[in-house]
Amino acid sequence: MIVYRLKELATDRGWDKTKVHYASGVSYPTVLRIWNNDKVKQIDMKVLDMLCETFNCRPCDLIDRVDNAAAN
Repeated sequence: MIVYRLKELATDRGWDKTKVHYASGVSYPTVLRIWNNDKVKQIDMKVLDMLCETFNCRPCDLIDRVDNAAAN
């Protein structure tokens, strides 16, 4: 299962969803869905790039794969 690590990355820096939205330029609903790993079936490459630019990271820092059993 693919999971997004936006929440962990942001909270490690003391950021909340609103700060991520304003700093990255990604729409708040999109930030919220990624933050909560809520029904995100795909992520636009532009959004991924905007988040990587904001956090000065690589895509693999924002996305992870976990075993389905571990995710439950």
